[in-house]
Amino acid sequence: MKVKRIFIAQLSKFAGNKKRGGFICQINPESLQVVSWQIIKGKPEIIKTEIESIPQELTDTQISERINHLFKKLGLRKEPIIISLPRILVTCRYLRLPSGESLELEGMAKFQASQYLPYPADELITGFSLIRRDSQGYAYVNLIIVHRDVIGRFLRILEIYRGQVEAILLSSYALAYWSRGIKPKQTHEPVLILNIDSSYAEVAIVNQGDLVFSRAFKLPKEQIELRTHLSEEIDKTLKSYQKETAEPRPTKIILTGLTGESLKDMKDLELNLSIEYIAGEPLAAIAGQKIESCLNLLPPAMKENRKKLSLRKEYVKTICLILGIIIFFSWGLLINFHNKKVYLNRLKQELKKIAPQVKAIEDMEKRTSLLSTQLWQMPKTVDVLYEVYQSLPEEISLTTLTYEENSQLVLRGQTQDLSAVFKTISIFEKSKIFSNVKVRYATTKKTQIGEMVDFEIICPLRR
Repeated sequence: MKVKRIFIAQLSKFAGNKKRGGFICQINPESLQVVSWQIIKGKPEIIKTEIESIPQELTDTQISERINHLFKKLGLRKEPIIISLPRILVTCRYLRLPSGESLELEGMAKFQASQYLPYPADELITGFSLIRRDSQGYAYVNLIIVHRDVIGRFLRILEIYRGQVEAILLSSYALAYWSRGIKPKQTHEPVLILNIDSSYAEVAIVNQGDLVFSRAFKLPKEQIELRTHLSEEIDKTLKSYQKETAEPRPTKIILTGLTGESLKDMKDLELNLSIEYIAGEPLAAIAGQKIESCLNLLPPAMKENRKKLSLRKEYVKTICLILGIIIFFSWGLLINFHNKKVYLNRLKQELKKIAPQVKAIEDMEKRTSLLSTQLWQMPKTVDVLYEVYQSLPEEISLTTLTYEENSQLVLRGQTQDLSAVFKTISIFEKSKIFSNVKVRYATTKKTQIGEMVDFEIICPLRR
């Protein structure tokens, strides 16, 4: 039983119950950020976060070397990587489309993309997220548009890890995922989330955990200008949001990513909105999230290859699992067969031990059977004699009585009246012991006392 439990545990582990984990990286214009995470007790846990500033004069090759160093520092091996694409490099639009089917929405998104950026459709990579549907069948989506060269640059920077890149996700969705952890999803009022790093700020308006609108802008170098600049940009964001979406206005701002000194300047923003600061790392909220295909900004060919590879891996896992189960049950059958063989050998050994006693019992049984047969025959002979004694007429005088065992009775004798012979035959025919009684001969002869009839009667025993 212990071996079986170990085998089943190994099968379960192979089937996918082992610990999973991965890495998230974001390459900002002036910084690198890498997060490592792992599933522990069924929940994604952040193992470590590394942030490193990068001078603007660095080439892509130098950036690649730095990010490779961060990956090695955090222990990257074969784990999947998700790239968080900075919002500053992406164009987003809020659209109302006459469809609710995912495939139709994907086609419409690609068609709409070239209307917002002056590039051919085949040079643009698009994604979208469904925000809601109305009663008339219209779908409201957040359209994501990025030039393929932007995606290509990130993949070149991570060239040696290209096969491990699982998805490219817009950074604004990290803020949306993060909001689900700090605010109940059932809250019906939109919330504005402002995430600030050293050089850039990103604004995301989230409603019930879904991203509705987002923007990013560069921050001034002077700290004294920060408050005014943020007020202007947030006001601009709110006006663009209401003009483009006609959705309800947020009632609250959640700040994150600020230092303590910056927070003092932010509390007095004149925006008629309540402000709350919550410490956290929004990028880490991507950990453990299943990135939908419509949000994945990998090039279409690369997405298709990854999909085929994923299916192939699932097929291999399934086949190996089936083979493992077959081997397990075959192994069980072999063990069962072996146990029966051992048991049979043990029985044979026991039979050899008791063979003399068995032979003695068999001999005793044969003797008993013979004795029983004899005992059974003895009463039968007596019954025959008794029947003759009871049934034979007084006129008949027997001279010879021959009994052939289990076959017939032969009577020889004399009588003065021939009719007595036939009377005897009639009586014996009615007997339960004899059947088909016949006269073999009956002859008349003269004697001193008169005529006498010699006869012989055959009396076969009834079967």
